[in-house]
Amino acid sequence: MISVAEKPTASSTVTVDPLLKDLNEKKQSFKRNVVSLASELKELRNRLSFQEQSFSREILNRQVCQEFIFAPLCLCFLSYISWLYLD
Repeated sequence: MISVAEKPTASSTVTVDPLLKDLNEKKQSFKRNVVSLASELKELRNRLSFQEQSFSREILNRQVCQEFIFAPLCLCFLSYISWLYLD
């Protein structure tokens, strides 16, 4: 049984309502911030993934150039130099 001293008065209800309202606003703001941060994290992960793919393609392109273009050119150049100076 609730005694008279424990019953909420009109003044305490008015005081609690703004506190609850403020707490609810802070909670909503926190939720918006979490959603915003999650969205930003997803975007950053996508960009990182794209960069990783781009770097992988660049490494592969460099390896192909090294193997099929640069190395044969070096051999041709060395052959030409030896032809010039040894003949």
